[in-house]
Amino acid sequence: MTTTQHLHPLPPPTLRKGAVQLAMAGVWEAAVNVDSLSPGELIHWLRTAELDVALEVLFETDSGALEGFVGLRVEDADPDARVRFWTPIIAQAQKARSVRSKDYASFWSSRLGLADPTGDRPPDGWEIGVFNQWRSATPVILSDQAAPRRSDAPPSWILEGATAPICLEAVWTQPRLWEARVVSRAVKGRHVLDRETIAAAFPQMPETVRQSLGGLLG
Repeated sequence: MTTTQHLHPLPPPTLRKGAVQLAMAGVWEAAVNVDSLSPGELIHWLRTAELDVALEVLFETDSGALEGFVGLRVEDADPDARVRFWTPIIAQAQKARSVRSKDYASFWSSRLGLADPTGDRPPDGWEIGVFNQWRSATPVILSDQAAPRRSDAPPSWILEGATAPICLEAVWTQPRLWEARVVSRAVKGRHVLDRETIAAAFPQMPETVRQSLGGLLG
């Protein structure tokens, strides 16, 4: 069975856990750094959030450059239930120092009463997009079932470079988890896709996804 390679320290560079951020309704452009909120502000944010709440734990190099992240999305219309669910999730994410995505995915899955899907089953989908611009800079959904459609024009952030790191995500739907790696490099103030970084990000990605990525690079 195909699995993905999890984020882990690979010196050099050595990875470290970075910020923990929250977003509602998939609007990562308005993500909130958890460390910037007091306990009371955090509870207020959760209680007044929209139905869809998501969290990401970021991983960085020693120089502070984003290397990847792991995330979770849960929908809950009950404000009290939302606070009860997310409070221990956020506390664990803030306390943990691990840079292995599985350490978070396993805990999150257990809180939902589900098995962690990231270790024993392949992703349900693949996406590539711009960090914290997943809505404004439209991501590309990569097919793992069929050959890529070469007629589709790549978005401008691929053709011209992006204003933030470009990330490749492996996505699971039950629960809604994702694991991402940065697959771009900075060139003259823009972030451009890098073939070598893509090849190393998820070595065991399906060949059709690899072909889709190749089509974006031209």
